[in-house]
Amino acid sequence: MRPRTVAGARAGCQRSPAVSASELSPHALVCDRCGDVIGIYEPTVVVDGEPRETSRAAEPDLAERPGERYHRACYATP
Repeated sequence: MRPRTVAGARAGCQRSPAVSASELSPHALVCDRCGDVIGIYEPTVVVDGEPRETSRAAEPDLAERPGERYHRACYATP
């Protein structure tokens, strides 16, 4: 598991939350590093064992599955 930091504090992750968690759809996929919504076609790194890359378009039920989810840039940032 990768260490978590304060949202937006990582140098390579330029995202910051645009809405609060209470305003999100229950089916929204949120980055575990920066807290921003991950778009349906955005590359998503899922850590549910071995890290892998996918998207909501490829796996529509991704929000209901266990595991951590990151934007590609947020996960790649050391």
